Amino acid sequence: MAFFNRRSFLALASAIVLAACEEHTALVDPSVSSNINIVDVQINPGSLPLKEDGSVRTGRDYPLTETQFNQQLDIALTRQIRARGMNGGTNAVLSVTPTKLALVSPGQSFVVGGRSQIEGIVTLKTTQGETLVAPVTVKGFTDELRAGGLIGAMTTPSAPEDYRRTLDGFANNVSRKLFENLTVGIGGTVIN
Repeated sequence: MAFFNRRSFLALASAIVLAACEEHTALVDPSVSSNINIVDVQINPGSLPLKEDGSVRTGRDYPLTETQFNQQLDIALTRQIRARGMNGGTNAVLSVTPTKLALVSPGQSFVVGGRSQIEGIVTLKTTQGETLVAPVTVKGFTDELRAGGLIGAMTTPSAPEDYRRTLDGFANNVSRKLFENLTVGIGGTVIN
């Protein structure tokens, strides 16, 4: 009898997880995105939570000014977009307003685990001002999900490495959400 209940629970849990998944269509129609050439990335300051000393609230002991964060985010996004090899004829400007940076500390990993993340509002417009993508919130995560408990705390990367991975994860997710059809699961996690 216990075996049947365990199987039923696993089947139900699997069904719930699959039901929470959704197909994600690229924010830019593929016929349009193939003609887009992003010529500028603009990072809009002023929306990140700051500490009393003016540094960005990161969730970890990692000193970072908003200017440093914006410059590094710009570099990560530009690198990701160049990697796409865009050669289209429609010049566009990608605008990002970061609203959250949350790095998971070893203490948080010990208690609950999780993934570090960046959240921001993304807009894509032509250089003439025509809106291709209306403002939309995009989240990007580090490339690893840390389990809770002692293992999670012990495997937490250093703050600089966690920050770098989180920047790369956000840049990759912005690019994917703008231009690729993909399956998105619970919390916006990319499945394929």
